[in-house]
Amino acid sequence: MFVQEGMLNKLQKHVEQEEERWRQQLQIKDNELETVREENDQLHQSLEQLTEDNDQLQESLKQLQRTEEVRV
Repeated sequence: MFVQEGMLNKLQKHVEQEEERWRQQLQIKDNELETVREENDQLHQSLEQLTEDNDQLQESLKQLQRTEEVRV
């Protein structure tokens, strides 16, 4: 009986250690995921800004081309 209880206690301790290891790994991955999401948000904002800048530059180019056509 004592042997079985010892084995069960040993098994329980091992299970608890594994649970803690998995909790730590999950926390690390959650932190990594949050970092990636923040980077993704920043990249989306940069893309939006660059798209707006591109649109403005294209409009400026069209205006310049029209102005040049009028001169010729």
